[in-house]
Amino acid sequence: MILVAAVAAVSSSAALSSQSGYHAYIGGNTPGSGACSVVPMGSSATSGGSQLRSQMIQFVVTKAELGNQARRLTNLAFAPCDSGVRYYGRLTITFAYKKPGAWSTTFADNVLASTAYPKVKVFDQSRYDWPNRAGQWNNVGLTYAFDYDPQGGDLLVEIVARNADFSGTDPAMRSDSRACVVASAFSATPKTGALAMTSTKVRLSDGVAFVDSFMQPCGPGPLQLAATGSPTLTGAVDFQIANGTKTTTPSIGVLLLGFQPANINGLGHDCAIYVTPDMIFWAPLTNGVSPALRFQIPNIAALVGGKVYFQGAHQDAFNTKIGFVLSGRSVMTIGW
Repeated sequence: MILVAAVAAVSSSAALSSQSGYHAYIGGNTPGSGACSVVPMGSSATSGGSQLRSQMIQFVVTKAELGNQARRLTNLAFAPCDSGVRYYGRLTITFAYKKPGAWSTTFADNVLASTAYPKVKVFDQSRYDWPNRAGQWNNVGLTYAFDYDPQGGDLLVEIVARNADFSGTDPAMRSDSRACVVASAFSATPKTGALAMTSTKVRLSDGVAFVDSFMQPCGPGPLQLAATGSPTLTGAVDFQIANGTKTTTPSIGVLLLGFQPANINGLGHDCAIYVTPDMIFWAPLTNGVSPALRFQIPNIAALVGGKVYFQGAHQDAFNTKIGFVLSGRSVMTIGW
């Protein structure tokens, strides 16, 4: 049993808004129904035209939709219209406060400029693979929390998606009808867009526990990292490496634990390291499967909203460059 008290080092020190998990549903808690649109998360190389693969949007989540309360927003989820792996050359998400008044077609003019209510880039990753499942909410994997203060006004969400692609048939997300500013078909980040009424359904989470999977594994299997349990305070999550090459004797396997995501590629056979290897745990594989490693969450309120990143690795001659194959990235968000 492994104690994850070290995650306190990356948890926010801001006051917690409540002692129970909270979801805000924008467009309704109906991830499996409604119209579909490639705005704002992009189309694919085979659907929607190349001009829709890069998009930028600003839309608002009102104070009322957030319950008129302070929130520590740790996850943002979307509702895909089809299952598959979504890819971005780069995906950037920023949370800020909407400047009072009407929408401007100049993106910067919609953001409240205030040191008391700053904007925060909560997610910014290149070469990002995001497995999607239709009919349910899919967290995008925010890296940083946003401490929302209703005194600052409505929450402004800004998304910049570049060079999107999708392995499934329909790359669209379930949409919502609300005012927004949208731009598409760009290389450099645009300064202006057009007013529109087609936004996207989203779910914002505060203090809710999750274990999510991102990025692509590699290896003959390919290598998988399975998680069971829930990372609530006093709860536990078991991680198990599986789908490794079967051997007659135990083979070397390790579980990487990090406090930040990474994307170190070029390691041969499409393998990449997706977490900062802040801690490494021995997890030998027998017949392609490791024993389960349990991570117990302490009953420390300051841990709520903290994230811990995991990745499995297995010694395998299949990868002639580094001698290891790797799983995708699992992200544990600690909740109440």
